[in-house]
Amino acid sequence: MEQHIFSELAIIIALGSFVALLMRILKQPLIIGHIITGIVAGPSVLNLIHSEETVEAFSHIGITLLLFIIGLGLNPKVIKEVGRVAALAGLIQVILTTLLGYGLMLMLGHSGQTAGMVAVAIAFSSTIIVLKLISD
Repeated sequence: MEQHIFSELAIIIALGSFVALLMRILKQPLIIGHIITGIVAGPSVLNLIHSEETVEAFSHIGITLLLFIIGLGLNPKVIKEVGRVAALAGLIQVILTTLLGYGLMLMLGHSGQTAGMVAVAIAFSSTIIVLKLISD
């Protein structure tokens, strides 16, 4: 089992490196390359990942590293200067994205609880992606 996880990880790293190189050549943000890597490696295209535990572990590690990298780039001086405006803009974005996601999920026929969880996940993940694009 452990060897299988390491094999999947090696394949994902190789694929991710190739896509990252392609993104650099095309002068596109790396986060788009990471999303493309996930789509290609996922069940819809190459179906390289077979264990749910691997996907869950990768997602936890990826989110943690992404937040860590964003934290490294934050300057307390800049936060003090633009903090209020950024906090207000971020709050409005999270609220609007949550409401839009919730409404869309309800229109697609999902329950209120499912719609709420997906809407919040979309709101926070979109915020993290925007932060990463800004920092790049």
